Amino acid sequence: MKGIEMDDRTHKLPQENMLRRRAEAELQVTSEKLAAMSESDVLRLVHELQVHQIELRMQNEDLREAQSALEQSRDRYNNLFDFAPVGYLTLDDRQHIRESNLTMSTQLGIERVNLVGRRFSDFVVPESQDLLHLEWRAALETGRRQMELELELHRGDGSRMCAQITCVKEPDFDSDYDTITYRCAVTDITFRREVEALRREKEMELEYLAHHDMLTGLANRVMFQQRVTHVLTRARRQKRDIALLYLDLDGFKQINDSFGHEMGDRLLVLVAQRLRTCVREEDILARLGGDEFGIVLEEVSEPWGAPRVADKVIEALRVPFVIEDRELVLGISVGVCLFPADSTDASELIRNADIAMYQAKRRGGNAVHFYTPALTEAVHLRVSTESALRRAIDGGELEVHYQPMMELATGRIVGAEVLLRWRDSCRGLLLPDTFLPIAELSDLIVQVGNQVIHLVCAQIAAWRARSLVTPRLSVNISARQCMSDEIVTMLRQALEHYAVPPLALELEITESCCLDKVAIGTVLPMLKTLGVSLTIDDFGTGYASLTSLRNLPITSIKIDRSFVAEIAHASGDGAIARAVVALGRSQGLRVIAEGVEETRQLDALRKMGCDVCQGYLIAPPMPAEEYIQWLQDNACMNQTPT
Repeated sequence: MKGIEMDDRTHKLPQENMLRRRAEAELQVTSEKLAAMSESDVLRLVHELQVHQIELRMQNEDLREAQSALEQSRDRYNNLFDFAPVGYLTLDDRQHIRESNLTMSTQLGIERVNLVGRRFSDFVVPESQDLLHLEWRAALETGRRQMELELELHRGDGSRMCAQITCVKEPDFDSDYDTITYRCAVTDITFRREVEALRREKEMELEYLAHHDMLTGLANRVMFQQRVTHVLTRARRQKRDIALLYLDLDGFKQINDSFGHEMGDRLLVLVAQRLRTCVREEDILARLGGDEFGIVLEEVSEPWGAPRVADKVIEALRVPFVIEDRELVLGISVGVCLFPADSTDASELIRNADIAMYQAKRRGGNAVHFYTPALTEAVHLRVSTESALRRAIDGGELEVHYQPMMELATGRIVGAEVLLRWRDSCRGLLLPDTFLPIAELSDLIVQVGNQVIHLVCAQIAAWRARSLVTPRLSVNISARQCMSDEIVTMLRQALEHYAVPPLALELEITESCCLDKVAIGTVLPMLKTLGVSLTIDDFGTGYASLTSLRNLPITSIKIDRSFVAEIAHASGDGAIARAVVALGRSQGLRVIAEGVEETRQLDALRKMGCDVCQGYLIAPPMPAEEYIQWLQDNACMNQTPT
């Protein structure tokens, strides 16, 4: 602090002159006294002078030591001032910088010589100028002793420093500057503010992640639930109608399983983009998970408002999606629930719309279904049926029946399809249509499928123990079973356990299996290696193509009963059935027709070149003993499985 050092020097010189004048005056008085004194008095005075001289020398030494200590103290203060962890400034009432420590210079990256003498406001960024001006003027006008400011300052390199500034007014005019002065402590809080900004950014990011789907950018289920609750509260107060649409894509799982999750994700993004075009800005659109979406229409002023949006959604997704030159076709099932007609609770409204959506899907998909109370009863029935089915699996209530399959060219019985039945203690014998769709919606379908294979293998073993060799049996396996190699292990163990030759079994797979990578690449080839035959069931109703037929280890295709039924109609010529037969024969595959119930159908299929047929015209499904008796009555026993 050069100013402080200059002041110390200017104060020392007058003190030294005054001391010298006093000493000379004292010496003059002493000389006059000496002239009038006797020798003895002179000697005594000399002695006293010598003592005083020693005292003065000692006092002088003490004074030098005190002066040295003062200089050391000043040096320590200067070091503390310069190297304090915060910047220090001395400002006058016009904001001129009179003094600065080294820390302040370092913080700003500006030499101290370029700070002192300039106005402090010169270093304040434009955005902080108004705050500085208001606070400074208020302090001067009110005489306030202290100011707390948070300003942004310019650094020498062009960057900005966020500063927390505490200015304290000196009690009176400073003796050094003869003006009002403020001593200011300046703390660099740039890093703290950056950390706080980063924290706020992360908090906002986490908040976004908690309430949005990262793939599509739509609201997620959590946010959807919250917004539905909020919308219902407002609608209840304003007495307005609300419609909630629950959407589920049709065919997405097959595409996802066949072409991979990356393709599936890209498809979901495109779906979300199309759905955005179907709703208004004030409506709510969310991805609820997987391939499910939700829409809330806040103002449904007309009865046709919700159906119109639902139809718009279906039409928007009807146009095929194109990804990497691959055309992908999707449908969508829509369930609609209305507030307050169907429910006044947010969770129940969503649940009811979900129930309605499943009803639309059960009716074939790509459709709209409105919620009715009867649907809730159906859900309760489904839940109770699922629980009962679990008990049936454990309690041995499942049984299998057999429907013979006849070779058209010879009339021989060359096999039988295994058809599942549930003998419920309360409801009697149940057909698969009443419980298999429910099993498909849960993990029960795998358990049911595995139990059927064990029942069939056990029955074959029992017949062989009686020296009864029956034609090959065809067993249906679900798409979910095809998607895991666990079925291969299970089937191998069952064949070995019951000592059943693989040639005695044929497995019927669905067309959806033909699109699954695991099924195509692993499961089906491994099943073929076991020695069992493979047939595509209900061919022509799904996604199988000529390419998939060439690549799959199958031996037969089965014409769906709906195409066979066309042959019986007066206007039906069986064109699809004829095409399937031609396709199968061109690929060297055996063609089987199911659902043959009329002689007209049988004759037409024979002319088409169909190989095998089954249906009530030949024989209905029968329990094991009836089936054996039927075979014996028709002289079909002891035939080698074909």
